Amino acid sequence: MKTYFAYQAEKEHGPFREHLDTYGDEFFTSNSTHAGATLFVISGHYEPRAKHATFKLEGKFRIRQVRENDTGRAGFEDKKNYLTLERLAYPASPIVLEDSVNFSREEFRKNYVRRGLVEAPHANLIDYFDQLLSISPDLGVLAVIDDLAEIDSDDDLSETEKQEMRRARVGQGQFRKNTIALWGNEEKCAVTGLEIRELLNASHIIPWRDCISKSDRLGGYNGIILSVHLDRLFDRFLIGFEKSPRNPDIRPIVFAPKLKDQISSLAAIGITRALQLNLQNVKFADQPRLNTNLDRHLERVKKNTS
Repeated sequence: MKTYFAYQAEKEHGPFREHLDTYGDEFFTSNSTHAGATLFVISGHYEPRAKHATFKLEGKFRIRQVRENDTGRAGFEDKKNYLTLERLAYPASPIVLEDSVNFSREEFRKNYVRRGLVEAPHANLIDYFDQLLSISPDLGVLAVIDDLAEIDSDDDLSETEKQEMRRARVGQGQFRKNTIALWGNEEKCAVTGLEIRELLNASHIIPWRDCISKSDRLGGYNGIILSVHLDRLFDRFLIGFEKSPRNPDIRPIVFAPKLKDQISSLAAIGITRALQLNLQNVKFADQPRLNTNLDRHLERVKKNTS
């Protein structure tokens, strides 16, 4: 199935999201396309004489229907086609695109901005956009973009290795598989047992930037599957899990000092002192490294006072 890039000029048509909020999921274009195709929408304010232009990735859509533009929508009278869209990946706010090996403002402007909607044959750019859209808001988009750019610039990695490292950075690919395999719980939250994939994140216990080797960044012993609300707290060192003197397969939850006045409020979303991390199915050979990483993470939790 074909993939297209579409550009909406904010100067002429206003912010893309305001348009969707007002009229629904639609897009107007003079170019030809077809139902079933994938569409990445990028918006921006580009001035021909400006040295720089800021482009924002709005989201990824499937084109549900293409028909002749007979809507009479103000500002789009010159557009031949009216597209009805289905949201596939739609972040809470647009992602500002930064320069990296996979994205160049100048190349994007030259190849896509002037043409409005065009088929996108560049697999690297498509993959880059998919990676950005797969990033959990909990991870911090700007930090992840910086790390992806660092991977791209590493001449010691082959393209295949770069691809795997990019996926690992956003909790996907081999890293997610390694984490699931090591914990032995199938794809479930290691605390609550939740099995809804869309609500599960594969997170690094020792943060990506603190890892000193490729093994640490891909190894399941440095990963944990958590439901999104627990993952957000864990990723920010607001909760951790400490060893139990009675049962080595259980690690009770620990709250950071910063949360001392908020613990009762967290009960409303099921986060209480009764929660425990279940290590019962973790492979025996990997338990020492996993426990070491969890202990290192817990040290930072206990120091998180502000």
